[in-house]
Amino acid sequence: MLPRWPLLLSVPLLASCGAAQPGGGSSSSGSTVVINTVVISFTRDPDELPFNPRAARLLAATQQLTAIAGHPVTFQFDVALLPQWRSSFESALIDSIEHVARDLDALRSRRPDVFAFGDPALQRVESRYVAVLPEDDEVFDLPSKTLRIALTSEASTFVRDGSVFRAIEDAYWASLELRFKDADPDRVDDVAHYYDYMTGYRHSEPDDEARAQTIWRISRVAPRMPASRRDEVLKWLAGRVGFFVDAYRSGSPRGPAFHKAEAAWVAWLNQSIDTLDEHDRVEVVDSLAVERRDQRPGDTYYLQGTFPGFDFMGYGLHVVDKWVAAGRPMRSEDHPVDFLLFIHVVCAGPRDAAGDHSSYFGCDHVLYRYAADKPANLDRLTQYLLARKDPTLVEAAFINFVRVHDLYPQMLTIWRALEPQPASWEVATRLVAEQVEEVQDQASLLDEAQRQWRALPAERGTVLYLVSQLEREHYGAVVWKDFARTFGGLIGPAEFASFLDQNDRAMWNAHEVWEALSKGWSRAAPLVARLDAYVDRQRTQTMMPHATDALGRIVTRMCEEKAAGDLAQIHAWAQRRASARASEQKDLEPILFRTTPGKCAEE
Repeated sequence: MLPRWPLLLSVPLLASCGAAQPGGGSSSSGSTVVINTVVISFTRDPDELPFNPRAARLLAATQQLTAIAGHPVTFQFDVALLPQWRSSFESALIDSIEHVARDLDALRSRRPDVFAFGDPALQRVESRYVAVLPEDDEVFDLPSKTLRIALTSEASTFVRDGSVFRAIEDAYWASLELRFKDADPDRVDDVAHYYDYMTGYRHSEPDDEARAQTIWRISRVAPRMPASRRDEVLKWLAGRVGFFVDAYRSGSPRGPAFHKAEAAWVAWLNQSIDTLDEHDRVEVVDSLAVERRDQRPGDTYYLQGTFPGFDFMGYGLHVVDKWVAAGRPMRSEDHPVDFLLFIHVVCAGPRDAAGDHSSYFGCDHVLYRYAADKPANLDRLTQYLLARKDPTLVEAAFINFVRVHDLYPQMLTIWRALEPQPASWEVATRLVAEQVEEVQDQASLLDEAQRQWRALPAERGTVLYLVSQLEREHYGAVVWKDFARTFGGLIGPAEFASFLDQNDRAMWNAHEVWEALSKGWSRAAPLVARLDAYVDRQRTQTMMPHATDALGRIVTRMCEEKAAGDLAQIHAWAQRRASARASEQKDLEPILFRTTPGKCAEE
């Protein structure tokens, strides 16, 4: 008979064989010893107790097991084991108790769900002697809450290290298998354990159809997962995007199970994408547009018909809206949350201190390539830009279209669609001008500029800036002496002034357009009106030599024209500037000298 627990639990060491301990604080039988809450018993009374109940290591082991298990655990030994174990029984007993404690502790830290199931169920460990070891030498009997271990004379310990861990894990899996193997996910009430069963390493998925079934099942129960497990399920489902991508790319027939999983997963994604961890979301979005691996002429860049029911174009524009709402961040420190997603989808081009695009984010232009694949998508992007009237969005779109060299036709479609909105169109045109080295079809670009000059007279300053940039990057692309014929007229004073207002590069390019300027007006007047501001900006960027070089090229053109009046205006400006700013006198000396009457020939 076992001792009475309420009396014994607080007693660190109780009886061994023989009479009860003095003071009435314990009870015992000839075959049972209780240490802490660990009960050590035998199938019948041994002739002599084969261990010391007061051994320090035994006491420590039972204390450890008591602390971890939180309930009594009985170890029963077949007395038939004693003849061969008598000399080492105590050591093997302690090893066994320590092994059980370590296994339970490992379960508690590594598999808390299995520990919660198995710890209350493990109340008894029975070791019995057999002559021949059976295949099932360790059996965990749940109804009796007993782990039964068969041992031969060759055994080295009673409970091997890892036995309890494996036995409880096996029992846990068997219980899940019994409950969930054929369960309808929509009717499962314990969704957390159902998820454990479906995603456990023992769950068999022999082929893609079986894997599809698992994805379908988890997608169905995901919305009902408890909050404590929600992130785990989100990550698992996000990781399944590759299953669909591989299937799409393989081109092999896809059965009903695949399409069922596809529909359920997309429905889950539509509800959950914005709740994914940022890195998971970027990986999912990166995978949703499935790039072709065997592109042939005329093929779209991305496979069509993938992830039906998910509006990739719409989601991309949603991310762009979030970027705008976040303040259009260009650095991660400005908006750490979602910045990776912004880079990946928006792919905006940051400007440096000089206002140039000297560096770019490492992105794949996915939104813009996706838009370019289908006229309907391109129209959505166009209508989006027209509706938002946001210059930063126009710039982001055009820097991507320009840098992806094979998208010039699609860029031209949006470019022309922006013409009714002068502010947006001008941003786009200046961006193309600044990135003109990326445009490979220079002849088509020049043709478009000629059309714009004729069709958009109010925008000729911007068009002229584009043409000057084309000449700067591709010398000889523009035949300036034929400008009147190819563009339909020469450049007048208002157009030249508007050209100078486009960008500081226009001042550098001004000497290039000189040959196409019409006659009868002062070139110096619009220049002088802008020179102070231009030189101030260049000085701020420590580019004063660049400014005087640009002005020197203009003076050369004036000298070629023998435009004494214009040279006099430039001289007067330089003299006034040098007098007011002693630090610039040395930089302006060449300009003052060359604009002095009679000095043009002495360059």
